[in-house]
Amino acid sequence: MLTEQHLQDYEKLGYFIVDDALEPGMIEELRAAARRIETKVRAGAVDLYTDYHGEGEPYHIVGLNAPEFGEPNFAEYYGCQALLDYVHGQIGTDIRLGPMAMFTNPRNEPFNVRWHRDDGLVMDRGEEDELEYLRRPRTICRWELAMVDDIALSIVPGSHLRYRSEREYKAMDKSIHERLPGDLMVDLKAGQTIFWNGDCLHRAAHTPDRERLTISTSFQRYDASEPKSDPGRCAFMLNDGAREFLPESLHLYYDRWASLQQV
Repeated sequence: MLTEQHLQDYEKLGYFIVDDALEPGMIEELRAAARRIETKVRAGAVDLYTDYHGEGEPYHIVGLNAPEFGEPNFAEYYGCQALLDYVHGQIGTDIRLGPMAMFTNPRNEPFNVRWHRDDGLVMDRGEEDELEYLRRPRTICRWELAMVDDIALSIVPGSHLRYRSEREYKAMDKSIHERLPGDLMVDLKAGQTIFWNGDCLHRAAHTPDRERLTISTSFQRYDASEPKSDPGRCAFMLNDGAREFLPESLHLYYDRWASLQQV
């Protein structure tokens, strides 16, 4: 259940972690389905949009809720009431779908994603411009759900509220994979969800000896006046059968998303 403390932690720290943002017993089915999807991607059987670290070594698999993968558990999770209660409590009920992806571990060698902020913040943005950007109204609810224990994500709590320090700028600009002052290595247990602000400085560190199966997805506030855009990596969501593969609880949110895509 979303609490006032969760909302306060999100505003101050940029994140909060909960155990109940999915239905009881759902994690086991999701874990098994995730492993089947990873096997399909590694075999080249399905690839809607995947980022690789070396040939055949995926670390970011997009489209878990697509019919091409044939795993309805992810669509059911995305539309389950336990999750939607958390989303509605943060950004309201006028929402639309976002992409659904999974982070996995490449098995060939250690792999790091550099320190960064999400949502298009550029390195040469000045302090005044960046602070104005960081203070914009919140329109997105993003989260990660660990299907097995996961310690890959690190964030700098509170960094979504301020300009970068000189050391942080250097780590981002030079892709230095080192710990930063005040950073937190997020220790997610299987079944736990972190709702977090992508404007927080964050990175990911993957080791080949540790399985990672973590859902990363979001909802966004719906604005009918928003300009239409290229669906990009989510183009598969416009394929025949994509809407019908989703539970009815997501059809309105899908239709809102689809109405904003250039086709």
